[in-house]
Amino acid sequence: MNFHDSDDISGSGSQNINSPSGQASTTPQSTAFSKSKFNQLSFKLEPDSKSTAYIFSAGLFTRTLLPIDLSKEREVLIQCTM
Repeated sequence: MNFHDSDDISGSGSQNINSPSGQASTTPQSTAFSKSKFNQLSFKLEPDSKSTAYIFSAGLFTRTLLPIDLSKEREVLIQCTM
């Protein structure tokens, strides 16, 4: 297969979603995720023993909800138990 100068294999023809000319968000950064169900104090993960994921139900890994930061999605720490 030969590539010619006219072939676009770098993806440069696609639009850059991070460009300054893009739409700016009207939601303040500090409250962008405040309405997410995962960022509520009442949100709890199901116990690892009841998880449908084998790695948690078999005790190979544990998961812990990290503290709420309304400027980003809630994160989960996954740790190997071995």
